[in-house]
Amino acid sequence: MDNKFNFTKASINAVPTPEPGKRAEYWDAKTPGLLVRVTSTGSRSFYIKRWASNGTERVLIGKYPAVTIEQARKKAAEVNAVIAKGESPAEKKRTDRAEMTFAKFWEEYQAKYSLIRKKPRTIEE
Repeated sequence: MDNKFNFTKASINAVPTPEPGKRAEYWDAKTPGLLVRVTSTGSRSFYIKRWASNGTERVLIGKYPAVTIEQARKKAAEVNAVIAKGESPAEKKRTDRAEMTFAKFWEEYQAKYSLIRKKPRTIEE
C-alpha cells in the first residue's frame, strides 16, 4: 500500500497492521503534515508532523475513529498555522505541563508555612 493517499473511512480501515513492535505512518494527500499512525495492535491515531524552528514536531491530534477525518484535517490546519507563525505547539504543551499545579503549590505551602511543622512555642506566639 502507498504511504500517501486520500484519507477516507474505508482507506484508513483498510490500512494493514505492521508486525509486532512496529508502527507504520500513512500520510494524507489533501492536508500537508497530517498522518495516521498505525500500531501493531491495530490502534490508529491522527498526528501532524512538520518541521518547526527547533526540529521535527509531531503533535497528537486524536485517536481514530473518536476523531473524524474532517476534525483531524481542521485541527491539522490550525497546527500548521501556528507552525507558520514560528511557534512550536509541542513546546507550548511542555511549558503548560511544567507549570505548578495547585496540589504541588499546596504541598510547598504546607512545608514552608504550616503550623503543624512549627514548634509549639511558635504556634502560641
